[in-house]
Amino acid sequence: MAKTLLAEKLPYDPERDFTPVTRVATGAAILVVHPSVPARTLKEFIALGRAHPGKLFAASAGFGSISHMSAAHFAAATGVKFSPVQYMGGNPAAQSILVGETQVMFASSVTALPLIKAGRLRGLVVTLRRGSPSIPGIPGSEAAGLPGFESTFWFGLFAPAGTPRAAIDYINAEARKIFSAPDVNGRLVGMGLTVPLGTPEDFGKHVEAETKRWGEVIRKGNIKVEQ
Repeated sequence: MAKTLLAEKLPYDPERDFTPVTRVATGAAILVVHPSVPARTLKEFIALGRAHPGKLFAASAGFGSISHMSAAHFAAATGVKFSPVQYMGGNPAAQSILVGETQVMFASSVTALPLIKAGRLRGLVVTLRRGSPSIPGIPGSEAAGLPGFESTFWFGLFAPAGTPRAAIDYINAEARKIFSAPDVNGRLVGMGLTVPLGTPEDFGKHVEAETKRWGEVIRKGNIKVEQ
């Protein structure tokens, strides 16, 4: 959704041309740092960043990605100024930290968890207010000392506008069966994701709230993609 807010000219209108069916998975970013960064808690990291503005190079998976937008959101919330470095995807961005080209990244849980478990990166905070049982051992923003901060990404199913309600309800019911199945659900949870599912109305409200939240971040940061 952030990417559609970033671009002023699109060949479609995401609100007019699509109908929400269901949200199937939600994930959070994890603030990870290279082991050489002398900060073991979020409070120490914020103090370090404020003391050395622009000295921390923040990798991202590309313009408009969860890593890029989370860093912008975090900078606005804390006053920490990063030097952003854009890469073509999450894996090259994470690799840049591993080899010391950059020092910090708001990596998706899918990218970050294996590297944290292997001891190659240090996780400081999950970008959820209360953390996640799918991401044990890393505090949420409230416990880490940054109450109210949240930055998530999600996946959902949409249908073309005007799709009959009976078809929407059928797809919703089938999706809920599939993503509730133990093997599918277990794989998603193992990647640090949650599986909220719900009704088309639930998903519509979520999209509306996310549009408002990220719209504020984009406006405050004056973030625009070149077209």
